[in-house]
Amino acid sequence: MSDFMEEVTEASDDAVASEGGCSPSSYVGELSTNIWTLWRRDMSIDFVGDWLKEMELLDVVETWSDFLKVMVNLTAPLAKSMKPLQYFYFKNSVMPTFEDSENFSGCRCTVFMRKKNGKAAQTLFINLCIMAMSSQNRPVMQDINGIVFGYSLKGFKVSVWMNKKISVGSLNVLKDKLMQMTDGNCRFCCKMNSTCWKKSDALEEVSESEENIPTESNVANYVSMKMENFH
Repeated sequence: MSDFMEEVTEASDDAVASEGGCSPSSYVGELSTNIWTLWRRDMSIDFVGDWLKEMELLDVVETWSDFLKVMVNLTAPLAKSMKPLQYFYFKNSVMPTFEDSENFSGCRCTVFMRKKNGKAAQTLFINLCIMAMSSQNRPVMQDINGIVFGYSLKGFKVSVWMNKKISVGSLNVLKDKLMQMTDGNCRFCCKMNSTCWKKSDALEEVSESEENIPTESNVANYVSMKMENFH
């Protein structure tokens, strides 16, 4: 395991322990609730009108060992020159497409980070995946369909896709926790299905600070510290 993944695993152990869940590094059995899948989309290929034709199913995650193996393999592209890619980590029962009814009628919250903060974005993605798997008894986490990690020449983004059952109150809780996990230093937006939400319910967009863009080290620290109060 890489040094970076060891750091992430240690931070994740602390965060998951505070949530009352199992520690990824010490528990290698089956996941307690959902099976998860990891997909990859090559964004350098022209869109052909069918998301699934652009998707490649990389792995099915049924145990914590599966998850750690998947995440170690995912870290490799960051050390090389990159082409635009997206990774989709989703519940097995939900397809990683907008056309799936659970996604189409739900919403997405996205955090944007600059290119120099690649490991910080990756840390956020990995820990959100762990939270989603370990905290399914939490109301907000139950409504999460998947986590998306994407990168391009412009930078990185981490998105949380939620189902149609999530409330505005839960969305605000999720927004606050995402801001805490990056110390508020990122750009945030939320897209909702217009048929389900009033304009007055839209969440405020938060812009990253020019003076205080999150570094790889402080985001890794805040991920473990700020998740302690997630409810």
